[in-house]
Amino acid sequence: MNEFKKKKIMAAFAVLLLLFLIIATFGGGGEISPIENFAGKNIAVIQRGFTVGADFFGNIFNPVANIWRLDKINKELELENQELRRKLIAATLSQKEMEDLSEMKKALNYAQVNGYDFLTCDVVSKDPGTWFNMFMINKGTNDGVYKEQAVINGDGLIGIVYEAGKDWAKVVSIIDNRSSVSFKLLDEKDFSIGIVEGGTERGLSGYLFDPKAEVYAGQEIITSGLGIYPEGLLIGTVSDVIIEKNELLKKIKVEQVVDFKTINRVMVLLPAEEVEAQ
Repeated sequence: MNEFKKKKIMAAFAVLLLLFLIIATFGGGGEISPIENFAGKNIAVIQRGFTVGADFFGNIFNPVANIWRLDKINKELELENQELRRKLIAATLSQKEMEDLSEMKKALNYAQVNGYDFLTCDVVSKDPGTWFNMFMINKGTNDGVYKEQAVINGDGLIGIVYEAGKDWAKVVSIIDNRSSVSFKLLDEKDFSIGIVEGGTERGLSGYLFDPKAEVYAGQEIITSGLGIYPEGLLIGTVSDVIIEKNELLKKIKVEQVVDFKTINRVMVLLPAEEVEAQ
């Protein structure tokens, strides 16, 4: 007889013994006989064994079950956290959109931009280097963006669209050495006109056509409306006036209002008739 059969016989014997003891103790009332006393004691021992066994296996399997429950709870919490993160990001982006629009509205307060609409764009890449001399945006001809359209942000004039594809465009900033902007002084008494050019990372340089123009450091300059830029876009502040006797033109240094080290979002000015045609 092999070991497995022995265990089956022992288990069957234990079950039969338990049934016998239960029957022997059944009946109630009267005095307890020696057989009933013996059976009661053995039943208690067997029950205690079952109880200890149940507690033993309970102590083993309960932590496992708790781990499964905790794992399920953790997964549910993680999903809730992911949803909350998505909502927080969406709310943050919505707030950023509102801030950007507010900043752009501030920039437009300087400008006589009747006949123009605007398109917000994200900057997706730039040329190597610290400064944003030339960079790429994520909107193009499919959105109404074409060459020689003005580009601004909440601070003022950034530059102009240099090249455009279907869903992208390159922008050349006013600090680039290829840039030239016609400006006028932001002054109620003197609207003298001149030109500012890029080429220096620390600021713009330019001149006034009228050598007798009253210009001073701290004076703001805006686009004149002559050329490709709409009138009234803020360019910067005069930082220095250079007077040379032999020069017919009055030279100036200008500190641009836009931070050309950090540009994340811009606005392209679109002619209103082009927007209506789309």
